[in-house]
Amino acid sequence: MKTIRVLVVDDSPSVRALLAHILGADPGLQVVGCAADGAEGVEMAKRLRPDVITMDLQMPNMDGFEATRRIMQSCPAPVVVVSGAGSAAALNQPNASCASGSRSSTSVASSMRR
Repeated sequence: MKTIRVLVVDDSPSVRALLAHILGADPGLQVVGCAADGAEGVEMAKRLRPDVITMDLQMPNMDGFEATRRIMQSCPAPVVVVSGAGSAAALNQPNASCASGSRSSTSVASSMRR
């Protein structure tokens, strides 16, 4: 089985560590990097070419929406949104990012395991 390479993008150090720990415990997943904001996430995605990216929405410097848009333009990869954003407006904004090429988590999981 192919190991899935994951990039974690979140501004919270504790959330990054928790996600890296949980994902790293799965032998089918390898966390290849952790980014503290969207700008760093875009740079790391270009350099590391992960198979999938976990993306927070609300971050300093560059939010997850803009980071996802830029990743889809330069080095497309499936993006799984992992966020504590609570407002309806914040949660509806991903539709624009999805239009630029991201897919649902169900289709990502099934295509990654092939």
